[in-house]
Amino acid sequence: MKKTGNALKILYILVTLTGIGYFVIAYKTGTLVLWGYSEDITLNNGVFPRIINYAKDIYIVLLATYLLFTENKNYTMQKDWFYLFFAIFLGIVLAIVSGNGLLCVVGGIRAYLFSFVVYCYCWKNELVENFWTKFLRTVEIMILLQLVGVVIQAGLAGGGIQLGSGAYRMMGLFTNAGTLGYFSLGAVVYLCYVFLNNETLKIEFWLFSLISIFLALASGSRGCVIYAVIIILVTVMEKSRLNQIGKILAIPLIAIVVLAVVISNLTTYVGRGNLMESGTGRFKAWSDLFELKFWQIIFGTGLGAGTNSARSLGASSIEMDSSFTVFIVQYGIWGVTLFITQMIKVFQTVYRNSRYKWYVLALIGVTVLILFSGSLFEQYTFVIPLIIVFCSLYKGEEIGN
Repeated sequence: MKKTGNALKILYILVTLTGIGYFVIAYKTGTLVLWGYSEDITLNNGVFPRIINYAKDIYIVLLATYLLFTENKNYTMQKDWFYLFFAIFLGIVLAIVSGNGLLCVVGGIRAYLFSFVVYCYCWKNELVENFWTKFLRTVEIMILLQLVGVVIQAGLAGGGIQLGSGAYRMMGLFTNAGTLGYFSLGAVVYLCYVFLNNETLKIEFWLFSLISIFLALASGSRGCVIYAVIIILVTVMEKSRLNQIGKILAIPLIAIVVLAVVISNLTTYVGRGNLMESGTGRFKAWSDLFELKFWQIIFGTGLGAGTNSARSLGASSIEMDSSFTVFIVQYGIWGVTLFITQMIKVFQTVYRNSRYKWYVLALIGVTVLILFSGSLFEQYTFVIPLIIVFCSLYKGEEIGN
């Protein structure tokens, strides 16, 4: 049965505008807020700042319920839901044994439900041909809205954007700067996919890709900038069918960009030596791994541990600035091993006929996701377009104009 894909567009819009209430309040009061909003705004202004957050949570529950009860006669859907509920059940058991509590479990379900619902929706429904163009227009409109938000914030900050220590990290219409960066990366992924399949979108591709990179820069997320640049360069190489000389020029360019970011990060970490000494920040997340019991390292501590969702509900949990640490803490070494194994199978299936070796792409993909700054499956504006692209590639669907 063909679906229009309107449900995905509505979901994407909601997750892209989660900070608009905070933005409106900050703009009206002339308050400059960088990096992330504090809870004071919520306390002083009631539910208004979080109204979109509540709306998207209610909407995803309704969409999940719809998928469960309308498709429950289909064996594949049943199998998908079985895997989800089995993982949740196992995570709940681990959480109870580890003493994480109900809030972590609820936070864990919320963290992963978005990705799973989008996957089920895409996988079980054949999307209409014009969905790709309509979703592209949705992505482009969201990019422009975020650009307006960043420009206004830059104006409040005195018209400047500074990267590095003490940076002006813009948030656009999100609640924190990092989310804006991953929104930009997700937009680039979708732009590149559509561009590879549509010869008429060259100008749009370059225009909105450059705006997306600017937004990533404004967010201060160096990882998102490097990922976006690499994806665009690889896309251009694939699209233009570069000859041997072109590859000789392009591949070192990618390597230079990667090396520049690595050197920059190393320099930054040296400057953050006080964080290592005090045991705070990202170093706290890594150092806490050594405090886990042996059985927790092997099997994990349960669903929701280390997620932003659990912390937002009031659960006692530190911020884990790496997907690798989140997976280890929740499901242990066995969970990380299973995740990497499945990722490699995905790359093998999707890129079997690619000009690039699938195992090279798998190695790059696994490395990037393990080093992913933040909890991967909670970056909804990144994973939604990523899953849409993955399902289309996996199913071999064609993009219509």
